[in-house]
Amino acid sequence: QLSNHDDRELVNQIWENILLKVVEDCGDIDEHNKMTIALEKIKSLASSHPINSSTFDLEYVTTMLEYLNCNLGGDLESVYTTMLTIGAPIESLVAIYKKIYSTNDPRWQKTSELHVLEVIMSLARYYLQNVDLWPSGMQRRSIAVNLLDLLVICQNMLYSRFAHSPLIEGVIAIKNELDNIIKN
Repeated sequence: QLSNHDDRELVNQIWENILLKVVEDCGDIDEHNKMTIALEKIKSLASSHPINSSTFDLEYVTTMLEYLNCNLGGDLESVYTTMLTIGAPIESLVAIYKKIYSTNDPRWQKTSELHVLEVIMSLARYYLQNVDLWPSGMQRRSIAVNLLDLLVICQNMLYSRFAHSPLIEGVIAIKNELDNIIKN
């Protein structure tokens, strides 16, 4: 039970324990289904624990889910689409993914060091495909600018460490589309 707790570390530990228990209880089912079940659990709990309340740290839960998703080989879009479904603002998610990407957490090196970059690209593509969900021109530009800034960071890392990665072309293409939104 998380209700009325304002100890952030305790609440975050409870979320982590819930997620790990859900995955453990899945037993031998395939990893993709484990991730689906974990995300459904989050959706269920989010109805009684609103995002960014004292009992739901959006940044922590998103980071934990993304790490779990990386380990279980889930779909790139599964975490952020779940978070959007439960009401997380895309602006908050862009900031969270920027923080995840910028921290250079060694956990990503052990699993798939390009996972977060690929998720960021997927999030940017999602935004571009669904730009009409954000009716305000100012809001559209703001989101596009934040995504563009994040993709510049990603592109710089790719150039410095993976100079011949095919991901570079994908980042450039997405940046060009975002730039069009910013200019219009």
